[in-house]
This record gives sequence, structure tokens and C-alpha cells, in this order.
Amino acid sequence: MLIPWSLFIGLVYSLFALLVSFMVSYEFVAILAPFATIIVAIVSIKLKLLLPKSVFETPWTISKKKIKDDASMSLLTAWSPYIVVILMLLATRTIAPLKRFLTETLNLSWTTILGFKQINSDWEFLYSPGTLLTIAVIIGLLIQVKSLKSFLPTAKKVVFSMKSTALALIVTLIMVQIFTNSELNTTNLPSMPMYIAKVISKYLSSIWIIIAPFLGQLGSFVTGSTTVSTLTFGQIQADIASKAGVGQDLVLAAQLIGAAAGNMICVHNIVSVSSVVGLSGQEGNILRKTVAPALIYGLLVGIVGFIFTLFI
Repeated sequence: MLIPWSLFIGLVYSLFALLVSFMVSYEFVAILAPFATIIVAIVSIKLKLLLPKSVFETPWTISKKKIKDDASMSLLTAWSPYIVVILMLLATRTIAPLKRFLTETLNLSWTTILGFKQINSDWEFLYSPGTLLTIAVIIGLLIQVKSLKSFLPTAKKVVFSMKSTALALIVTLIMVQIFTNSELNTTNLPSMPMYIAKVISKYLSSIWIIIAPFLGQLGSFVTGSTTVSTLTFGQIQADIASKAGVGQDLVLAAQLIGAAAGNMICVHNIVSVSSVVGLSGQEGNILRKTVAPALIYGLLVGIVGFIFTLFI
């Protein structure tokens, strides 16, 4: 049974997340907490902590030659891209002169889109996490790969596999912008998020904190992105919380946690991961096995949120 070990790792992650959010910044929770948790997980596996013997009695399915090839890379080299990402994010977010330089240099932000002052798009190119991740990947590549010959075929395959996902993401983001800025109309109609919030809060405001994480899960299930789910439904969640008299921070936290959990049932993610680990064609089975944990997770988040509303 892996339940004791799973609960232990979950507790470790939660403690690291709280520690990072209070001692460093909430921006680094998604980076530092998983990094520290992975280290604890590896150490616990090495020490066979809370793990049944059957886990270690399973015969290896990887050839000795493959193990030997993988062992040729040191642990520090293997982890170098993650270490570079963490150092770059910490430096760019905490060193004021560097942050100012990155935000002011090559700023591609677009303001007053279509003539509306309310519609803006911020893109500080050098400060963007996407740019930093790309730089970290390049540095990691230079550290790990001796020759680009083995890298180029994989890179080509990945780039071509991104076409459909990128197209879907672009269309989704366009729809999100239309959705969130729909109050800009000639007939003074309320925005779509505001109208939906008004209708929902009329009937479900008393139990909305329980429903909030499931809405986040729905967004991630459809879009495959926690970020896009929150962009799509965040305003609705905030409006409903305001009308229901529930703390917006609490409801938005439920939205975000639900959206993160929704990634386990997102078809895009399941297909991508299945192809990486050699389980292509098993996507249906994987989805059936992950739906129940995702729903239980959302329900637990809703119950905890409801308990918080009784004391806040």
C-alpha cells in the first residue's frame, strides 16, 4: 500500500508550500515547494521510508545497458535546468535593479487595444517566466548534451506536436478576452461573468464555496491549463463571492486549487504524458482511473473551504 507514503509526501509539500509563501513569496510556491518535495521523495525512496517491500521486489524492465547510459550523467547535471530556473526566478524577482532592467527593457506590452483603455496586454519580454524558462532550457542543454545530433530529432518532434495545442490555446485566450471584456458594448449590458455570477449567486450562494473548486476543475479539463481556467472563471468566482458575502480570497483559492487538480483529468495532458511514458492508446483507461480522485479532491477542497467560512 502506497497510501502512507503518499500522505507523507502530501504533508511535506503542504508544509513547504506554507513555508515558502510566508518566508519567501507566494510567487515561488509553485517552483520551490515541488523542488523541495521531490528531494524529500527521492530520499524517502532511498531509505525505503513508509514504502512496502513489494515496491522494491518488482523486477526491473529496463536493460542494464540503458541503466549504465543513464548513470553516466551526474545528479547535479541532471538537475541543472531546474536549479537554473529557480536561481533565475529568485534573482529576477528579488533583486530590484535587475527586476527594473528586465521590466523596462524590451517591453512589448500593448495598451488601449481596439481603442479601449480598459483592454491592455502586458508582455515584459525579458521578465516573462516563459523567456526565463527558455533560457534555462538552453543552459541546461549546453550542460547536459555533448552533441546536438541526439537532441534535434526530439526537439523537432516536440515542436510539431505543439501545433494543435498552441492553436487551441490562442483561440481559448481570445475567447477569454472577449468573455472578460464583454461589458464594453453599446447597449450597456453587464459583462458575461457578472451576469452569470448574478444568476448563480441567486440560487447557489450558500453552498458556492463547495462548488468553486469543481468550476476550476472544469476549466482545466477543457483548456488543459490552470492559468487559462483561472483567467476564464476567476472573475465569475470573485463576483459570486462578493454577492454571496464569502471572502474572495477563499473562493479564488478554491478555484485555483481545483484548477490545478483538474489537470489530472485534462485530455491534453493525459495524451501528452501517455506518449512520453509509452502508454499510447491507454488514455481512456487513465482518464477513468483519474476522474474519481479528481472529484474526491475537489469535494475535500470544498468541504475545507466551507469549514473556513464558519470561522472567518
